Amino acid sequence: MLVIKLAKIIIGSRGSKLALWQAGWVRDALSKLRPDLEITLQVIKTEGDARHDLSPGAFGREGIFTAELDRALLDRRIDLAVHSLKDLPTRLGQGLALAAVTERESIRDVFIITSERAEQLGITKTTPAREALARLPHGFKVGTSSLRRVMQLKYLFPKLEFAPLRGNLDTRLKKVAEGRADAVVVAEAGLNRLGVGPRGHLFIQLTPDWYLPAAGQGALAIESRSDDPARAVAFLLEHAPTRAAVTAERTAMAALGAGCRVPAGFLATVDGERMSVSGVVGDPEGNKLIKADAEGKAAQAEALGKALSDDLLRQGAGEILKAVRG
Repeated sequence: MLVIKLAKIIIGSRGSKLALWQAGWVRDALSKLRPDLEITLQVIKTEGDARHDLSPGAFGREGIFTAELDRALLDRRIDLAVHSLKDLPTRLGQGLALAAVTERESIRDVFIITSERAEQLGITKTTPAREALARLPHGFKVGTSSLRRVMQLKYLFPKLEFAPLRGNLDTRLKKVAEGRADAVVVAEAGLNRLGVGPRGHLFIQLTPDWYLPAAGQGALAIESRSDDPARAVAFLLEHAPTRAAVTAERTAMAALGAGCRVPAGFLATVDGERMSVSGVVGDPEGNKLIKADAEGKAAQAEALGKALSDDLLRQGAGEILKAVRG
């Protein structure tokens, strides 16, 4: 049998500051484990990055941040692609594999307002999150393009208003400073990875006891060709508990036909051999919100995800999602 000796790996990444940090982290981690390999980065431009004027939902399909990377893999221009797992479609293209899932960073979202505005509203860093958001006045405008974020916040705090807002973190905070939004909501994992602190803003953590993240949030996905030796190299960064958790979350999302651009949130946690998984689906207008939970063995992650989706569907999640899709 012919054995091909791997000498070089090219990692593909989007060009944003966060994407490059993530790909660089994977490169450095793999280089420590496989110093015999030459590992380099290559930036791949994606449609989602090129059209900041459009909300993710306006594209009408998944994969707006991943399709070009998939093509680069299949064309053998790159050997691995690094994604935020929450952006990766649940169904990969033929010939592609989810080679590794890294250990999860924070799963929380963070609600960010200026320190000056927070002081005016009597909100401090010790104010409980739900109490802080309850103090926001009618018409307070939150910048986000995520229906998942909108539906949960609108249901709990109906006086809030929402405006589509995309771009990197600096761009979003600049739009708050310019008055185009009173606050923004972003993933805490990105803040932590880039080492971004409050810098004149108040960070309010939205915790999973009342607000759920996106499926796979906080984890990195390393994608490869199914039959490529680079797949085994990527697997060196595999974190089994995170893989089990995100498998349950992504199974539930796929069973709902939800995709990553609709009003649904999921979170699974692993404790030894046990797993608990929660899900929420809601109307973006804040009129209805459905929750469900499932618990069982972590080794049965797919079955737990399916049980969760079945419960949500019994409660009417299908009708909500159908209405959103139009």
